[in-house]
Amino acid sequence: MSERKSIELSEAIVDDLILSDVVYAEVTEPGGMGNAGGIIIYVVQNNELICFETNSFSNRLLYPKVYELFFNHQKGFKSETLSVEKVFFNYHYGGAGNHVFVNQNATPTKGIDFFIFKLEEVDYPIYCSVQGVHNCVAYSIENPIDNN
Repeated sequence: MSERKSIELSEAIVDDLILSDVVYAEVTEPGGMGNAGGIIIYVVQNNELICFETNSFSNRLLYPKVYELFFNHQKGFKSETLSVEKVFFNYHYGGAGNHVFVNQNATPTKGIDFFIFKLEEVDYPIYCSVQGVHNCVAYSIENPIDNN
């Protein structure tokens, strides 16, 4: 996977996050494989792609807030404990405890180890945490299941 430049995700950033600006988010459970406990959020602001990252092991209080934020604004993952509000994301299971949220207005195209997301005629390269997540999400995008 390509090296990505990222900014440490903080509570202030999450509080100011405009969900419609999020292109891709990946939330991995603390026991998940690959990026265990990791959070990756790609945001487009002023036609610039920004990557935010943190980890549940270094930021225990922020992890549940981000987890709830994305699960409550997605379609595709059903649970009696979820309270889905306005939908911004399509959910894709990334395998082994990895959860991926893709902006429902973005059009992803699969590359070898990344995705190209097209938003408003601009292409943005998005790198998953590990190749296994990329493979699972690519399969999910290519073989959609209507869970609505």
